[in-house]
Amino acid sequence: ADRVGSLHRLAASWPGMLSIAFLSAAFERDVGLGVRLLHLDGRPPPLPARLALTVVRNEGYTSPHNRFPFNMLRNRAVAGCEAGAVLVVDVDFVLYAGRAGDSVQGALRREPSPSP
Repeated sequence: ADRVGSLHRLAASWPGMLSIAFLSAAFERDVGLGVRLLHLDGRPPPLPARLALTVVRNEGYTSPHNRFPFNMLRNRAVAGCEAGAVLVVDVDFVLYAGRAGDSVQGALRREPSPSP
């Protein structure tokens, strides 16, 4: 929940699908909230229809040494993504929306090169 602001910045910088894994200490409540978990000051993230959310029950992952389960959450987010190509980024990334962003989108749309 402390990174929802970062998610809003990322969502504003990327026009494609986003698959999110949310580590929850209050699983039943958070599943009931659904995408509302990602609201910031009552506002949904930009273009919320393109978000895929997986709520993951925190089963002591951060105890006893406050370790955060980055790999498990990444794998759950990738599993929840229906896209043909996946770019894995941390929620703190902000993608440049100019020409570089256009190049990434163009590269993802290209057909694979035929084999020689």
